[in-house]
Amino acid sequence: MIRILLNGADGRMGSRIESLCADQARGCRIAWRRTCASGADSGAECDVVVDFSSDAGLRDAIGLARGRRVPLVSGTTGLTDATRTMLADASREIPALHSANMSLGVAVMRRLVEDMACALHRAAGTEFTMEIVETHHVHKLDAPSGTALALAGAIDRGLSSGGATAAHFDRSRIESVRHGEVIGDHEVRARGPGEILGITHHAVSRDLFALGALRLAAWIVKRPPGMHTVDDWLAELLARARQGTRP
Repeated sequence: MIRILLNGADGRMGSRIESLCADQARGCRIAWRRTCASGADSGAECDVVVDFSSDAGLRDAIGLARGRRVPLVSGTTGLTDATRTMLADASREIPALHSANMSLGVAVMRRLVEDMACALHRAAGTEFTMEIVETHHVHKLDAPSGTALALAGAIDRGLSSGGATAAHFDRSRIESVRHGEVIGDHEVRARGPGEILGITHHAVSRDLFALGALRLAAWIVKRPPGMHTVDDWLAELLARARQGTRP
């Protein structure tokens, strides 16, 4: 059973993680739920720190993880450069992972988009043009979304991989839509002569992010110090699948 120090337990994502851990069916339990109002360190032992709080809250989480010499997984957004530097420094001593989107589906989508961009560019050059459409709730202030920008990065890697002539995805071809209470929809489309190829991800529940955090927490406890990514986790998962072994 993996013991989690949950930082930001009173937030929207923190509450979902706590709910999913309630029956311990996922092999995790909350050893200490730390809220924004928490004061001194409780001294609770844990195997990993999971953080969904704030810029200042993440700095606290880094201190807690370093003090216990345990890994840190954070989905906190809006980080300052100082906090990013602090996280990078901590990764020299502990395993650390930071991602604005911990969805398994989005991780797979990024990989598929990179392969799609590479194959189409090598086969047809500039005959195919690519575009991204992202839709979120009306309360979301940033545009394009962080996930859309990550998908744009995947297109860039695909366009430049495999010895293909270097090319870059035009970020002006990202369309941002704010509508109702949509959790998050992302579509990447490639338009070419006589055909359109699309890859779509639709978020049905915010639980997908909480589930992703728990999967990553279980994975990172076995990793060495350093900055790890969701793509590292997915690559290892696929490698094990090809070898016929379980993660």
